[in-house]
Amino acid sequence: MREILARWPLAPFLAGLNLFIPYAAGNIAQLETYEIGVVAGVVLGFVAALTLLLRWVVGSWPKAAMCGTAILYVLFILPPAIAKPGEAGVLGWLVMLSVLGLTVYFIVQSRRSRSDYRLANIVVNSLLIGLLIVPTMAIVQFSYGALGSRPAPNALFPDIPSANKVTDGPDIWHFVFDRYAGAETLREVYAYDNEPFLAALRSRGFAVANAAAANYQRTAHSLASTLNLDFLDVFAAQGGMMQDDLLPLYRSIRNNRAARFLKARDYRLIHFGPWWEPTRRSDLADTHVNYLDMPDFLRLTLERSLLSHVAAATGLMPGDGRSDQCRRVQFQFDGLDRLAREDKSSGRKQVFAHLLLPHPPFVMKADGTCKSLAEARALSRVENYVAQVTYANQRILALLDTIAASDRPSVVIVQADEGPWPEALAGDEASLGLDTSNADWTTASTEQLHEKMLILLAVKGVLPGDLPLAPRATPVNLYRQIFARYFGSDLPPLPDRSFLFKDRSHPYQFIDVTDRLH
Repeated sequence: MREILARWPLAPFLAGLNLFIPYAAGNIAQLETYEIGVVAGVVLGFVAALTLLLRWVVGSWPKAAMCGTAILYVLFILPPAIAKPGEAGVLGWLVMLSVLGLTVYFIVQSRRSRSDYRLANIVVNSLLIGLLIVPTMAIVQFSYGALGSRPAPNALFPDIPSANKVTDGPDIWHFVFDRYAGAETLREVYAYDNEPFLAALRSRGFAVANAAAANYQRTAHSLASTLNLDFLDVFAAQGGMMQDDLLPLYRSIRNNRAARFLKARDYRLIHFGPWWEPTRRSDLADTHVNYLDMPDFLRLTLERSLLSHVAAATGLMPGDGRSDQCRRVQFQFDGLDRLAREDKSSGRKQVFAHLLLPHPPFVMKADGTCKSLAEARALSRVENYVAQVTYANQRILALLDTIAASDRPSVVIVQADEGPWPEALAGDEASLGLDTSNADWTTASTEQLHEKMLILLAVKGVLPGDLPLAPRATPVNLYRQIFARYFGSDLPPLPDRSFLFKDRSHPYQFIDVTDRLH
């Protein structure tokens, strides 16, 4: 064993594993095995190529191992320890470039050195193996506990019984605008009158729920409820399932009841996804449209690297989460508009689009141009949020007009999944994916609850009046209405109720808060 630790080039591979195994252990309840596998393949493939190159440069495997480990730490460990991309500043860049220069010098000296680096390899390999023991055991323990205990989506939400087979049906356009606040919140918290936009929706034939509420306070729960036409009590009833395991919930979004129903009726499913893994892709879609499509865990790993800092500083390449998010939103709107204009297929289709707008980070100006981190920080949270709402409103109305001009009869859903986080409970809203906190929602005030739960909700049927909405409607009944009206389904409407789960550790313990929203 001592000879293996001394001579084999293990260190860079162990360092590569330490780049993502600890994070995977901390988030194993929401990571699919393939996500970890993709990251492992990319990172270890890079390590293998780097180690082979360094073996040729420095002349031995032990030297190559030490040089490769140093490079990995400079590329992936040092940058996030100094600052987030776009926030390094002159001093941060000076430190990173200085360490990079020292690493190059170390490689040059290694080539000249007569030392065999065996002792260094023993020490470094032993240390890196030690760092992997605890997170690896955590992954194995959780995975073993979850083995065979995760119910399939169609077991949680059985397929809708066959209804009258229609010879044709309307196209269904389903737009989810993440954290788009209700009119009350926009007026009272953000000093923004959204009535002109809501009136524009009504003038286009939409039923608008003036005081609509989400069924749940977070995206995964809300969309799982909407797309499966039901409440989520079934998760709490799973005796064998670990009650902090989020993967069954995520899978019920990617393989949802509404999509299965439409797929069985020969609908073409077109999916526009964001970076967020549960809606990045669909298990059932025929076509996926996404900007920089990669597993979210891989995106996160790459965005912690020095290359992400370079991307943020230059704007010349993808890799900076904020800039990528701005381009992604533009890409989604442009793609939807193009689909509405160009898709002349006579076949039926469902288009599902999840847009992280006006969701943080605040990267969009009201005119749709990208906003730098410095520009966002020069404005208040209210100004940043309202700018993204303003841009969303403009693009939504233009897109709806394009859809209306199509020859295909269409049903259109425009909804939010949740409202914005109250400022006191929010996380880092400047960075991508760090905007949430582990808030205890049972302690939220009535005002905070209103801000989080009141949402945009509007729907248009093929003919005016086809799909009415109650003033306090919730999304759980959207597809129940659509399937009853156009497909002869006999699923009865559910009561419009809203629920909270306490925190991340209790994702399936629900509290009914409907009465607090009135």
